[in-house]
Amino acid sequence: MTRFKPKRLLLLLLVPMLVFSMLTVSASAEEPDSSIEGIESTDELPETETEEETHTHTDADDDTHSSESDGSGAVNEQVKAAGAATCTHSMTVTNWITNCRWEQYCVYCGAFISSGIVHGPYTHGNWQYYSTTKHMRSYTCIFGDSETYYQTEDHTVTKQYSPFNATQHSVSRYCSACNSFIGSPTYEDHIDSNGDGICDGCGYEMAYFSVTVPASLMLTVSEWGEVYAANSAAIVNNSSAAVAVTDIIVSSENGWALVPYSRNMASDKVDAGLIGFAVNGASTTQNASSESLLLPGTWTIDRASSLPLTYDAVVSATSRVIRSEQVLTVVFVLEWA
Repeated sequence: MTRFKPKRLLLLLLVPMLVFSMLTVSASAEEPDSSIEGIESTDELPETETEEETHTHTDADDDTHSSESDGSGAVNEQVKAAGAATCTHSMTVTNWITNCRWEQYCVYCGAFISSGIVHGPYTHGNWQYYSTTKHMRSYTCIFGDSETYYQTEDHTVTKQYSPFNATQHSVSRYCSACNSFIGSPTYEDHIDSNGDGICDGCGYEMAYFSVTVPASLMLTVSEWGEVYAANSAAIVNNSSAAVAVTDIIVSSENGWALVPYSRNMASDKVDAGLIGFAVNGASTTQNASSESLLLPGTWTIDRASSLPLTYDAVVSATSRVIRSEQVLTVVFVLEWA
């Protein structure tokens, strides 16, 4: 009986020691299950072997800690590599090498993840002519951390008209972005669709001739031979530039005859049908049926101006009352001044 009691006590002491050994292995070395099973089977080993195995495991655990944290603070590269291989890199940090270049690392294991470049904003040069369809400009990163790049765009084309001569203007294709004319100009006739004398395209003041002359010059002769003329007659210049009266041609009508305006009709027979005419200092000087009057000075009429007409006549006596009769035709000849 005394033999079996010590053996029972020994087994009871071994159980807590085996449990402690199992916990130590699981926490520090994470040994496979097979090693644990091997230790559990030592309940029949001698006491000296059990104590020796437990002591050896504890020393190995201490050696591991001392190698990972030595006095110099260096990290074992093999352990670090093993950690990087199993790390999920769930959190990263970005380091900017320059204002545009970056690198990304794992916060937990320090492994390099990726890198890249983010340029901008950019500074742009002026648009320059590049081809008949496009213009070009340069641009660089505002931080100066990139090379010079180039960008092209289609021209923004509008038509520009320029006076060429009195009848035509030139038409050019113009890009306002690069301030350039595209290709060669073409030519078109002036167009004045609204009749204002200005070309609709180029603004050229087109040459157009438009003069208004009186439709009639009324004369009234009293029974005593006094002649009265209208005082509102005028020639109006509606042309694009100044015009000038270069000739006045007077012709007698309906049996009447021209005589010098200076003639004294007192000695002429009644119903002789004689008439002398004068306008603005130009007068008849001949006995004829038609005469071109000699014009004193220059009869110029500026654009949008008028020339008042002061006229008069001498008429021989008549035995009948003349209500309305054409006795003269007066032709005003006008040209560009």
